[in-house]
Amino acid sequence: MMVTHLVPEYGELGGANPAFTLFDGRASALFAVVAGMSLALADGGSRHNPTTEQRPWSRPFGVMLLRIVVRAVLIGALGMVLALTDPPILIILTYYALLFVLLAPLLRLPAVVLGVLGLVWAVGAPVLSHLIRRTYGWDVELDQPSFAALASEPAMLARELLLTGAYPAGTWLAYALIGAALGRAVLTPQRLAVLAGAGLALAVGAQLVSMALLRTGADLLRADVSGYTLEGRFYGTTPSSSWWWLAIARPHSGTPLDLLATIGSAVLVIAVMILLFRTSARLAVGWLALVGSMTLTLYSAHGLAASRGLPAGLSPETTWLVHAVAAAVIALVWRGWFRRGPLEAVVAGAVTAVTPPSARRPDAHPATREPSDTSAAA
Repeated sequence: MMVTHLVPEYGELGGANPAFTLFDGRASALFAVVAGMSLALADGGSRHNPTTEQRPWSRPFGVMLLRIVVRAVLIGALGMVLALTDPPILIILTYYALLFVLLAPLLRLPAVVLGVLGLVWAVGAPVLSHLIRRTYGWDVELDQPSFAALASEPAMLARELLLTGAYPAGTWLAYALIGAALGRAVLTPQRLAVLAGAGLALAVGAQLVSMALLRTGADLLRADVSGYTLEGRFYGTTPSSSWWWLAIARPHSGTPLDLLATIGSAVLVIAVMILLFRTSARLAVGWLALVGSMTLTLYSAHGLAASRGLPAGLSPETTWLVHAVAAAVIALVWRGWFRRGPLEAVVAGAVTAVTPPSARRPDAHPATREPSDTSAAA
C-alpha cells in the first residue's frame, strides 16, 4: 500500500515502475480481504464453522451487529478527519466503514456459503453497478468523503461510497465476503496449499480471460468517447458508455475480472503467509503480525505523513523505505508495552462500552473483557 502511495507509476526514463505495477490494485484488495477476515475472527472465527465439533460461546446476533456499526461509525469519521488534511492519497477508511456495515448481516453464514457468495458477487455486482450507472448517467467521483458532503449532500455521498467512488463498497463487498470465508474456515496446511494454488490460478486466469476478450473488444474501447484508454488509470469503476469495459482487468477498474484477479492474489498472499508463520519461518515473518495488529494507527500516521509531501532530498523509493521502517519500529515498540495500538484501543473501548456485560466473552482479557484479536479489524 505504501509503495502505491509513494512510488511513482513510471520511472525516470518513462518506463513502468516494476514495484508500482506489482502492487497496484492488489494491495488495496488484500487490505479489504484482510478486513473481512478480521471481522470473522473477532466474531469467533472457525468456531462458528458448522463442520467443526466446537460449540462456540456466541454473542447475540443484534449485539454483534451493534458492535460492527459502532466500529464502522468511528472508522468512517476518522477517514473524514484525515480528509481534512487534504492528503495526496484517496482515504479508504470511510468506504471501509460502509463495507463493514454491508458485511455484518452476512458474517455468520458458513464459510463455504460466504466464499461462493463472494465469487458470485465479484461477477454480478460490477454488472449491476454498470447497469445502474448507465441508466442514471452517474460518472466516477473522486472527491474525498467528507463531513461537508455528509452535511450538504448525504445522498450523493452515499452514492459515491456505494457505487461511484474510488473504493465502491457495493462491489468491494466481494473482497470482504472472501475474507470472512477465510476467517470462518478451518485452515489446515493442506487447505492452505490448495488455497494458494487456487489463488494463483484465479489471479492468472482472470488476466488471461481479459486478454482473450479484448482481442475482440479492444478496438471498440479505443474508439470509445468516454475519454478513458485501455492503458490509463481507473478509479473504482469503468465508464458506463460500453459494456466492453467490463472485459478489462486493469487495477482499480472494479470489473468482474479485476475483482477475481485481485481476490486470487489476496488469497495467495494470505495462504502463503499463514503457512510461513506456522513453520520455522515464524520468526522471520512474525513481526508483521505486530504491524498488522495496529493498521488503523499506522495507516492514519502514514496518511498524515504523506500529506506533507516528499521530504527534501529524498527519492520516492527512499521515502517509502522510511515509512515502512517507521511503521515496523513503531509497532514493535508500542506492542512491547500495550496490547493495542492507540486508535485501535479507542475503537475497542467504544465497542466494549456498547456491549452489554452479559455479551462480553467470559474468557477475555480481564482488563477489557474483550478478545485480543480484534484490532486488525479496527
